[in-house]
Amino acid sequence: MRHVVSGTNYTMGLFQEIEELERKTAEVSGAEVIGKINRLEYSHQLFARNHKHLVDILEGVVEKPEIRDRIFSRKFRWKSDLLFREISFRLHNFVASAKSLVDHSRRVYTKVYENKGKFEEYDKVVKQDLVENGLIQFVHKLREMCQHYQLPRVSAELKVGEKTEMTLFIYNNELLLYDSWKSTAKEFINSHDEKIDLLKVTKEYYDQITSFHDWVKGEFLEMYSEELKEIESIHDEINQKKKDLIVNELEEVFELDKNERLERLKFVLSGCLSGADLRDLYKIEDKPRTWIIKGLNKLQKYFDVPQSLVTKIEKECT
Repeated sequence: MRHVVSGTNYTMGLFQEIEELERKTAEVSGAEVIGKINRLEYSHQLFARNHKHLVDILEGVVEKPEIRDRIFSRKFRWKSDLLFREISFRLHNFVASAKSLVDHSRRVYTKVYENKGKFEEYDKVVKQDLVENGLIQFVHKLREMCQHYQLPRVSAELKVGEKTEMTLFIYNNELLLYDSWKSTAKEFINSHDEKIDLLKVTKEYYDQITSFHDWVKGEFLEMYSEELKEIESIHDEINQKKKDLIVNELEEVFELDKNERLERLKFVLSGCLSGADLRDLYKIEDKPRTWIIKGLNKLQKYFDVPQSLVTKIEKECT
């Protein structure tokens, strides 16, 4: 006679153990700050995405002859108007996300360094790399101009010679119509001869900000190394419990009537795959057997499913 562990009791016990481990994670010293650092990744992603959107359109104009030719064609002037309007919109989104990242980071990083008694060191780097940096302050004040005054007009210049060069820029005199530039940003504007190359500024700002955040992240990983190891250890334990839970649920499928198994297998796998995995599988949503086999393969990226169970599932889907 086959012995079966009560599915409900076993599953509830694992859920309780996982919940207890998650509470244990929250009680680790510095867990709140670590969580905020992780959530800051959304601001980084927003900034990186808006940077890419802006650079893509700027490089498309600068590097593609067919687009350059249209810009200076009377026939396609209406297209040029739409193009420059789109550049302005993307510029607005880029500088807005840049300042959002700065504000979100300041709040989180200040807490990180204060907790470890190293705020003075962090403040020194911020002052040197951000506060006293003309390029950085220019972009931050450009955000104020875009949001509180007006979008700057983007212009184009084509130099034809041995090598044709295209530049997209903002005129200094038009920037200076906004009267709230701080001295560091204003010095940066005045250091340029009449105009500022938009693509060059965008790329340089992104590189410098990324470099600063890489430095902070490295410092954070060093300062919180012990806390991160403790949390990682608990997470490993949680993942093992989740594996036990998932494997148990998959095994229980084979206690059901045969006509119920495919739907249940798909249901169990759907609950433990990532959003990206499910998005990939959506293309074969109407082929449950294929979906289950591919879903099982994706699950095994996260942990090893017992071969005996894999065999049973594959047999069920043939």
